[in-house]
Amino acid sequence: MKSLGISLSGALLPGLGHMLLGLRRRGAVLFVVLTAMFMFGVTLHPDAERGGGFFAKYKKNILHTYEDYQAPFQQTDRGRDLEGPIDTVWRLVFIYLYPFFVGIVNYLAGFFWQSSQYVDALLPYRRGEIPVAVKDIGDCFALLSGLLNLLVMLDAHDLAVNRETLAKMQRGGQAA
Repeated sequence: MKSLGISLSGALLPGLGHMLLGLRRRGAVLFVVLTAMFMFGVTLHPDAERGGGFFAKYKKNILHTYEDYQAPFQQTDRGRDLEGPIDTVWRLVFIYLYPFFVGIVNYLAGFFWQSSQYVDALLPYRRGEIPVAVKDIGDCFALLSGLLNLLVMLDAHDLAVNRETLAKMQRGGQAA
């Protein structure tokens, strides 16, 4: 049960499970790399002037609902949403599970970073004029950081479960 807690600590902060296992350097590197990827992605897809951006990809996130945001792919026919069932499932996963993939602390930091004026100073574009290709690259970085954090959490779980075995292997390797 302790190994499950260690692995799920990555849902709070990337690399935290490794730090709890005493692998501070590895945990710090994982934290810096995954946080940098996520923040870079969020920076490339900031909120538009009237809402939107990375955190409103599906008109809603865990903090806000963007009623007036209409993504280009979300066409409607007389008020009926034309998304298919796969889009609906992905939207639910993105809204409710993604903060746990990327780490809740990173998600909230990115949310507040994206709405700050510092993003405007970094980008050569105004918020409403960012090319779609740049936004898509930002989405890829942000989503990839979340998926990589899932792998990091699995690695922390594996290390926690097999800790005694790894210690025996290291002692055997040093004795040889």
